[in-house]
Amino acid sequence: MDELETLGRRYDRIGPPRQEALEAAEARLRDAVRAEHRPVRRRRRMALRFAAAAMGTAVIATALTWSQDEDPARRPVANAAELARQAETRSRSEPVVTVLPQQWAYVRTMMVDRRVTESWTRMDGRRAPGVRRPPAPSAMVLTELPADPGAALARLYAEVDRIKRLPTGRGRVPVYAPGIFGMPRDQAVFRLAVLLCQDYYVPPRAQAALYGALSRLPKVGVLPDATDAAGRHGTALFTTASGVRTELIVDRRSYRYLGGRTIITDDNGTGRPRMTMILTAQLSAALVDRPGERT
Repeated sequence: MDELETLGRRYDRIGPPRQEALEAAEARLRDAVRAEHRPVRRRRRMALRFAAAAMGTAVIATALTWSQDEDPARRPVANAAELARQAETRSRSEPVVTVLPQQWAYVRTMMVDRRVTESWTRMDGRRAPGVRRPPAPSAMVLTELPADPGAALARLYAEVDRIKRLPTGRGRVPVYAPGIFGMPRDQAVFRLAVLLCQDYYVPPRAQAALYGALSRLPKVGVLPDATDAAGRHGTALFTTASGVRTELIVDRRSYRYLGGRTIITDDNGTGRPRMTMILTAQLSAALVDRPGERT
């Protein structure tokens, strides 16, 4: 490999030197030029010092490059299972959050047109007064979600089956669950996870359990780079069905939910986006005591 090309890539990672470093280097260079008129022995000492300084700079630059290479935010995850494992490890440092059915989730969301909306949803699915939409899927499933990915997936399957059995006759749609009714179980579970993340405050440990469950779903993949409506970059879990790809975007460092995207992909098998149907960014989410309350 061309050494100059390698050096150039590492320079891009480290970024330009600070102004004081440039000034110090310029001063050393002036001293080296003036040394041309001094005795040979002194010039040699100066050259050795200059070489030592250059070597120290190279060592520091290499250390910075190694430390950035070790940054998990720079390393793409190999698959959904690895993302779930890293999220679970990260969540262990977070406090345990107890969710009660009478608590409300305050969520602030940016849409694709940069419009920002606010919503209040009780953790058992009830909407804030004045909201005409039916109740949301209950977030209480999160309190019973095991940390084990297989057990968590089984619990989500059971919740999807329960929702599908609810009456759906005219005027009798008790749950706002687009993408769950009439969908295959695998796609319905992924959609349920998206609805829970976008409508509620989901504690970090529960989010990690969700990712673990989704990692066990067939045909769930990972996009190493996905952008939410606020322009934030993250990693996305995704599933594709009938030419529609649904993405759940998470932060590369904290593994918190960032937003979601639903797109129509090309029909030629490339999976390239053709049209964006939904693009959101969750700007904030928190538990509050009553609708209208903000953090």
